[in-house]
Amino acid sequence: MNEVAPGVHRLVAPLGDGYTCLFLVVGTASAAVVDTGVADSPTAVLAPALAALEVDVSHIVVTHLENLVARELARVLPGRPATFAAPGPR
Repeated sequence: MNEVAPGVHRLVAPLGDGYTCLFLVVGTASAAVVDTGVADSPTAVLAPALAALEVDVSHIVVTHLENLVARELARVLPGRPATFAAPGPR
C-alpha cells in the first residue's frame, strides 16, 4: 500500500503474473473504496489495509464488476452502500 496523494492509498493485488489495483480514499470520518480487485482482494488486500489505517468503509465505487469479487466484497464489508459506474456485471 502506498499513498499516491493525501488520503488516497493505492493497494496492489496479485492477478496471475501481474497485478491489479484498488484505491482507498480516506476522509476525516470514513473511507471509500474505488474498485475492488479480484475475488480474494477484499480479504487478502483490502481488510489488512483498513486495519492498518484504522478506518471503516462507508462507500464503494465500482467501475467494473466481476461476480466473484462482488460476493467476497459483500462478505467482508456487509451493508455498505455501493455505486456502480459500469453498466453491470460481465
